[in-house]
Amino acid sequence: MTERKPAKRSAGDYPVGYGKPPVATQFKKGQPRPPRKAKPDKPAPSFEDYLEAELAEQMRIVENGVEQYVPKGKALAKASIKGALDDRDPRRLKGFLRPARAQEDFDFSEVDLAIVARFMAQLVKQSRKPGPDEEADEAEDDTYDDTDGEARA
Repeated sequence: MTERKPAKRSAGDYPVGYGKPPVATQFKKGQPRPPRKAKPDKPAPSFEDYLEAELAEQMRIVENGVEQYVPKGKALAKASIKGALDDRDPRRLKGFLRPARAQEDFDFSEVDLAIVARFMAQLVKQSRKPGPDEEADEAEDDTYDDTDGEARA
C-alpha cells in the first residue's frame, strides 16, 4: 500500500502540548534558526593553576620515624630547608624567602624618639669599660629605673 502524507493542519485543529508548539511559533522551512546564547568561555588553566594544584596534593613522608601525610608544597619546603642546613648553604633558600621590604617613611612620635635615644645611650654606656672615674657617674645617674622602665621624678 502507499503511504499517505498527513494533511496540513490549520491552527484550529492542531493539538498544542508537550513537544507540540503552536503552529505560529514553529520554525518555518528555509529560515535559519535563532542563534543560541553564547556561553562564556572558561579561561584555560595557567601554569600557576597547575602548580598550585600539584603542590596542594597530599604526599606521605616519614620524619623522625613518624609517617605523615602533608601537602607536597610543605614537603618541598621541608626538603629545601633541610638541604640548605645540611649543606650550610643558605643560598639554596633564596628563591623561597621574600626580600625584605624597605621601610617607607614613618613618623616617629617624640616619645618613640626619646625611648630610642635612651636605649642608644644605654648601649653606648654598656659598650665602654667603666673606669674609676665613670663608676661615680653611674651612681649619680639614677633618674631611670630599670625595673619597671619608667623615669623617676
